[in-house]
Amino acid sequence: MSVRLFIEEDRELWDSYVMSSSSSTCYHLIGWKDVIEKSFGHKTYYMLSEGAKNEINGILSLVQIKSLLFGNFMTSLPYFNYGGIIADNDEIRSQLLRDAIQIAEKEGAGHIELRDTCCANNGLPIKTTKVSMRLELPRQSEDLWVSFSSKLRSQVRRPE
Repeated sequence: MSVRLFIEEDRELWDSYVMSSSSSTCYHLIGWKDVIEKSFGHKTYYMLSEGAKNEINGILSLVQIKSLLFGNFMTSLPYFNYGGIIADNDEIRSQLLRDAIQIAEKEGAGHIELRDTCCANNGLPIKTTKVSMRLELPRQSEDLWVSFSSKLRSQVRRPE
């Protein structure tokens, strides 16, 4: 296993890994790197872990934020509640974290905020003040429409 920074040639492999992972979100897709860099001007460190056959087996998106109010820090995706480490196993997850810590130290960041959807047992402090609500969506839009109350359907139809 080796960890390195994303290069442009990795774009398709990165997204394939994200789409194949059951613990990923749409915010793990590589397109968000472009959005954050171009829209907000933040420096990004998109890291990937590769196995013996150069296949991706873990990823971590890090964004450096330099703010007068909050200081210099890294987050696994600002502006979203999702986007932490995705890895095939705990060893890969730990290596990505160790490499992220090295980058943060080199860049003078005060801390790293990982926006994982599940708790990692790595001994680091955990903030539990954010709330996430999820709704399982049906395969057919008609089934979703029928699940709404008649009042909600009426409120949607009015502006239509």
